[in-house]
Amino acid sequence: MPRGESANSVFVTGTDTDIGKTFVAAGLVALLRDMGLDVGVMKPYSAGAKEGQGHPSADAHVLARAAGVDAGEEINPTHQDLAAPPYVDYLETGRRPDPARLVKQYRHLARLHEVMVVEGMGGSMVPILENYYMADLASRTMASFVLWKKTLQKWHW
Repeated sequence: MPRGESANSVFVTGTDTDIGKTFVAAGLVALLRDMGLDVGVMKPYSAGAKEGQGHPSADAHVLARAAGVDAGEEINPTHQDLAAPPYVDYLETGRRPDPARLVKQYRHLARLHEVMVVEGMGGSMVPILENYYMADLASRTMASFVLWKKTLQKWHW
């Protein structure tokens, strides 16, 4: 498969936080690797507790292990301590999110791998900026969109 910016990419998002996006994304990565594909991963935004001393979140570490790549800022370029949407963190701290930088990083990674699996933060309508949402970031990657939701203790997609 040719490497490229978006031809073979999937953006996993959800209707909320803590509904299993990482589980779905890591499972998809494992399936694609079992098919013999070189899979890259990215967790553009994360929040809350970090995994050990590293920059990436626990979710980024799970994705990295599934893909067989190193976890680091390259796959999880933006982590904030405040467990809230990036826009709320911006209002609280003054650190303005830079979605264009993340799209650039995504494109860099996409050139290195046959397939990319990207996991969003929270739900698809999580605000990154005042009028820019996680779904907007997904559309900028030109990736296929997987929307994951949990309803009445059953998983649907």
